Amino acid sequence: MTDQTPPPDDNPFAAPQPGAIPPPPYGNAPPPPPAPPAYGSVPPPPPVSGAIPPPPGYATPYGAPGYGQGYPPAHAQAYAGQTPRTSGKAIAVMVLGIVSIPLLCVCFTGVITAIVGLAMSPSANRDITSSGGMVGGSTQVKTGVILSIIALVLAVLLIVWAVTHPGTSRTTFTP
Repeated sequence: MTDQTPPPDDNPFAAPQPGAIPPPPYGNAPPPPPAPPAYGSVPPPPPVSGAIPPPPGYATPYGAPGYGQGYPPAHAQAYAGQTPRTSGKAIAVMVLGIVSIPLLCVCFTGVITAIVGLAMSPSANRDITSSGGMVGGSTQVKTGVILSIIALVLAVLLIVWAVTHPGTSRTTFTP
C-alpha cells in the first residue's frame, strides 16, 4: 500500500490548520485601540480658561450661548426668568383652608383648622414680603384665608340653623 497524503489545500475559505500563523491583513492595518484607563484613575480636569468656543466652521445657532457657559451665579437675588420657591407656610395655610370645609362635617373640627390657618397667614405673608422676591406664595395665602373664612361662616350658619330649628334634628332617639 502506498501512503497517499492529500495535496495541500489552497482554499482561502478553509479552516486554518492548528498551529498555523495567520496571514497578514491586506493593506495597512489600523492602529490598535488605546489602552483603557487604569482602575481608580481620575480623568483629566476640564480646561481652566473660560468658555470653550465652538469648533471652526460651526456658528452658534440663533444667538444661543456658546459651549461651557456654566451655571448662573449663585447669589441671593433671583436672576431673570427664575421662579421663586413657594413658602411652606403659604402651602400650609392653603391646605388648612381647603381641609377646613369638609372637616366641618366631622364634629366641627373644620373650625379648628380654619382658625389655625387664619392664625398662620400673617406669618406667611411676612416671610413672603421680607424675602425680596426669593419666596412666593401670596396667592396660596389668599386662597387659604378665603377658604378659612368660608368655613367659619358656614360653621356659624350651621350653628344658627341648629339653634333655631331644634325639632328638625333626626339624631334624637325615641323608644
